[in-house]
Amino acid sequence: MVTLGAAGVLVAGDGPAHRLAAYPPVRVVDTTGAGDAFAGAFAAALADGAGIDDAVRFGAAAGSLAVAAAGAQGAVETTPEALRAIIASASVREAE
Repeated sequence: MVTLGAAGVLVAGDGPAHRLAAYPPVRVVDTTGAGDAFAGAFAAALADGAGIDDAVRFGAAAGSLAVAAAGAQGAVETTPEALRAIIASASVREAE
């Protein structure tokens, strides 16, 4: 996978390459740590049994939250519930 910032994530694996959309942050304060937040949430989702696309979505949601605060450790709440809420709200917007 290749993270593309606001353009989402390019995913390539056993199947055809495809792009998953980013979750636009409420505001961008500092991008420090966004990639680390993505990687950590992605790995946690995989460890919990998620498929690649779902794990990428989880990571993208964490990266979106990470840029809203200054510094690598300044991210707002990044609990699994908070990440799932971002993913769910984006799914509702896409369906409209």
